[in-house]
Amino acid sequence: MSSLARLFTVGAVSALSATMLVVAPATADTSTVPVPLATTPASFMPETRKKAKKKGLQIMIKGVSAGARASVKVKGPKQGRNGKPYRKVIRGSKTLTNLRSGKYKIRADTVTVPGGTDVATKTAKKVRVRKNKLRRVEVLYTFVATPAPTPVPTPVPSVRCDTGDGAKDTCKIGDTGPGGGTVFYVDNTAANGSRYMEAALSGWNAAAPAADPGLFWGVGTTAGNCGNLDIKTGYGIGTGEANTTSITTTGACAIPAEAPAAWAAMNYAGGSQTDWFLPSRDELNQLYTQQVTVGGFTAFGYWSSSQGDDEGPGVAASKARLQNFNGGAQINGSKSTDRLFVRPVRAF
Repeated sequence: MSSLARLFTVGAVSALSATMLVVAPATADTSTVPVPLATTPASFMPETRKKAKKKGLQIMIKGVSAGARASVKVKGPKQGRNGKPYRKVIRGSKTLTNLRSGKYKIRADTVTVPGGTDVATKTAKKVRVRKNKLRRVEVLYTFVATPAPTPVPTPVPSVRCDTGDGAKDTCKIGDTGPGGGTVFYVDNTAANGSRYMEAALSGWNAAAPAADPGLFWGVGTTAGNCGNLDIKTGYGIGTGEANTTSITTTGACAIPAEAPAAWAAMNYAGGSQTDWFLPSRDELNQLYTQQVTVGGFTAFGYWSSSQGDDEGPGVAASKARLQNFNGGAQINGSKSTDRLFVRPVRAF
């Protein structure tokens, strides 16, 4: 190569180098220069997934008590040309898919839970489902407490005075007592056995079928005879039965013929009761106050089982208390010479 040719070649290379340095400097920043998408390699493209569109019938069950599961029944049209009507039971929220368009019936069952029931208070009974569409239905349950049962009172058997055992508030004055007599005394504060008193009806004694018999209290006037025997007796209400027992078990009075009044009363067995007695002074007075209610009395004197008040030394032994049913006076009468009327009573 000639000297001229070498000079031309070196000059050309030098000029080209200078030109490149000017057009593309080495320090140029290209980080902010957008890169066209068309030139981006496929391996660097972000991955995108297309969400599948939900379709069908979405049933959302809410409000069910903890631990309980509600059942919802769904009925719809035939699925396919020759298919059967749609029937489905779901327990819990669920989305039913592949459904044919049409009307669907929804029935939510009641759920029995401790203390009550969960009842569906909000739900659509009929919904229309369209193909390729999503239909949402909310079934809202509400807890309904079971009301406390109303206590059923235990039937109390009807207790009648004449069939009862003297229980409180089962008898009133004028009622028929267990012995078939008429109740003339009531004290609900007293104990059973002494709460009520009944009197035998008129005609209780076969010897005097139309009235009360007239009898001596005691027979005989000499010492040791029942008519002159000192017997300790009481006067108050509740002492008549003990008085009658004392009379019929003491000395000559223990012989029925010697103490006719007490023995007649004690031997009466009306209503198959065997605890009749001659009333004490105060019991006889109660009988007097109810004589109209009891009925059948004679307006004359009636014997009590109480020995007479002391009218002096030894006098009381021959006397017993009586009450005049014509006016109500209570006085002493002679045990062996006064024949007075007798009406048995009993306590229960």
